[in-house]
Amino acid sequence: MFIKSYRFKVKLKWVFMVIAIAVVNLWAFHDFLQFPIRVSFLFVSLFFCTLIINYRGNKIINKILKWISASILGVVFVSVLSLSLAILSNMDGTYHEKEQYDYIVIFGDVVNGLEIPTRLSNRLEVGKAVYLKHGSTIIVTGGKGPGEYITEADAMKQYLVDKKIDSENILVEPLSKSTQQNLDFVKEIINGDFKETYPPHILMVSSDYHLFRINLLAQNLEMHFDTVPSDTPRDQFLQAFVREWFAIVKDLMYVIFK
Repeated sequence: MFIKSYRFKVKLKWVFMVIAIAVVNLWAFHDFLQFPIRVSFLFVSLFFCTLIINYRGNKIINKILKWISASILGVVFVSVLSLSLAILSNMDGTYHEKEQYDYIVIFGDVVNGLEIPTRLSNRLEVGKAVYLKHGSTIIVTGGKGPGEYITEADAMKQYLVDKKIDSENILVEPLSKSTQQNLDFVKEIINGDFKETYPPHILMVSSDYHLFRINLLAQNLEMHFDTVPSDTPRDQFLQAFVREWFAIVKDLMYVIFK
């Protein structure tokens, strides 16, 4: 009787674990449109299932499956922990109020048709505040994505002009589709615009979770810069944070193999 009851409890535990895994995958498929992110969640979940459900065939195969699963989960855990710490450690930025900046680069984000969402408006408000202190040239960067009627950069410029920022002090980079392209094209604009003999000092403005990746990629371009964060809305932070893990992995591959 005790043995049957114990087996029932164990099986019930498996059921709850499988339900939890299913819920996590439903969340991933609902909140992430990117195919690689969805597949990654599903792939890790399948291996996790082999840890909690015994294979009833060959014992050697069962041990191999568990070893592979434990190894993969270990790598995933260490990677997620390392990337999370890297993101969190860069969220305060390196902005110095007394520093003089030649350019303020504001990174684009998704535009809903013509509407500027909160996350992007937070970036623009931080950029505007810094501009009013330093009077630097603003560069807005971001191309046109799915569901956007105009480029992110054009929408951002219009937002700033509506906030009484002189349009002559705003440069537009409307072609980029990624953070790497943001930086590449912005560097081209600065090289063509800056006339002084000393290296330009640049301030990068973006959401707090995004600053580590900017630091990672901008170092590769040998740019002299600081970063300043804008707040991420609470209801968007987890989704943005998880997406950033995958983006960092992709960009690390770019930095390593370039």
